[in-house]
Amino acid sequence: MQEIIEDTGLNMRGVEAFSGVLRAMGLISRQPNDTYALQPIAREYLVSNSPYYVGFSLYRGVSRSIPHRLLRPRTALVRCLQHPLGQRLYEVILFMVRPMAYGRLKRLREQHSRNLAAGVAAAYSSCFDAPRTVVDIAGGSGVFAIPLAQRRSEIAIILIELPRSVAHTQKFLRAYGVEERVQVLGLDVLKQPEHIPPGDSIFIGNFIHDLGDADCLKLFKGCHRALREGGSLWIHERIWNDAKDGPLLTAQWHFIMMSYSREGKQRTAGEIKSLMLKAGLAPGEQIGTALGFTMLQGIRK
Repeated sequence: MQEIIEDTGLNMRGVEAFSGVLRAMGLISRQPNDTYALQPIAREYLVSNSPYYVGFSLYRGVSRSIPHRLLRPRTALVRCLQHPLGQRLYEVILFMVRPMAYGRLKRLREQHSRNLAAGVAAAYSSCFDAPRTVVDIAGGSGVFAIPLAQRRSEIAIILIELPRSVAHTQKFLRAYGVEERVQVLGLDVLKQPEHIPPGDSIFIGNFIHDLGDADCLKLFKGCHRALREGGSLWIHERIWNDAKDGPLLTAQWHFIMMSYSREGKQRTAGEIKSLMLKAGLAPGEQIGTALGFTMLQGIRK
């Protein structure tokens, strides 16, 4: 591992991000002694002295730099960007100039088209047949709340989003005719987890991969307080297999989270269940939905 860091200039986060994708693609394997080995297909096509090397074609025209979060801090700029204050300033500037920043309408549209099928599959799961009040944390454009409201007219749904996102979220709800049936609450759940409203069921879709373990635990504890006795927290994510070498889509998302979030990462089912236990929730069912997503249940006993 240290040899890879020295040779590539990556930090530990960078090695984990790249190795996850390469293992999921079948290009490398992880050995018992915590080293990596090239698989035959990589030796044949990706080693420069092979007669079948295709690297020139793969890399031609690729000039984008490796994200600074994955690099060893060799320069003053990278050191500044990796400092907590520098990270915060960088994120504030990005929000000001990026149309795809969290909470912006363009970002919600992209998330809506990407996550709607999985949200519909989750909303139509039998685990949402009985709850009377469902809290949808980080509900975005309503990919889960909208189909749930369309399916069950008698249910109360509270969708939580960042305050700057509320007006944009309401546009999606109006487009589907459910704006009167889904309450939108502007709240930063990481800063005020104690303000999560009570419910029979809490759904968190495609969100915790952007968080470190400490923030996940804080959020899960807030959900534990908000859940009624016997209620369930449902985490909806693309999860790693136990070896963390697939599925490929999970590996690709893991790379993105490692590159562009402060502490985010994809997790195995076991890692999510461990966080649930620490928050006082008993792990329950594990249900596949669509597009590689899985729902994991935590029960307040």
